[in-house]
Amino acid sequence: MDAEQLRERVLELEHLRARSRRLRLSRERLQPRLDRDRALLAERTRLRDAHQGDVDRLDRQGPHRWIASLDGSLDERRQRELAEAQEAAERVEEIRARLATLALEADQLDGDIAALGDTETPYQEALADLVLAARAGTPRPGARGGPGRRPRRRSSPGPSGASRPSPGVPTSRCCSRRPGRWSPCCAGSAPGSPSSRPGWRPRR
Repeated sequence: MDAEQLRERVLELEHLRARSRRLRLSRERLQPRLDRDRALLAERTRLRDAHQGDVDRLDRQGPHRWIASLDGSLDERRQRELAEAQEAAERVEEIRARLATLALEADQLDGDIAALGDTETPYQEALADLVLAARAGTPRPGARGGPGRRPRRRSSPGPSGASRPSPGVPTSRCCSRRPGRWSPCCAGSAPGSPSSRPGWRPRR
């Protein structure tokens, strides 16, 4: 795949990775509610069973019914215990229905997470491929025409077209002969000077 296809692949995997993270976060937040309702259901069930046991003892022939019948409170106690048992049973059903809804939501989240699978590894691999492709398409520093290479400076010719003299080489400016003027440094070559005559020698 070229760089553009790799970029699209990375964006697609990044979207799946973000969705997986959202699902996992929702599942983590749901778990404490499941645990709380499960504990509450167990507690309410024990309370309901206790109230229903009191009703059953008053309905059966036994010490509880006999003692309650002596003071005339049998019907009153039975009605009270029965109302408490019914209320506890209603609470149990409410918690059970809420717990069933939460459990269904948890199962749905677990299924979605399992369907997505591992989204982190493919994302990291595609991202690494994209980085390698980007590096391969970038010219290296110092390559011909690339950044980091400076052209060599060449000496520019002077006004007359000749190259400039090298540094450290003295130049003579006294022998530039101009029409109508004569310089002492050029006396040996000036016309009519003693040094230009045959057999002339300097005085000692």
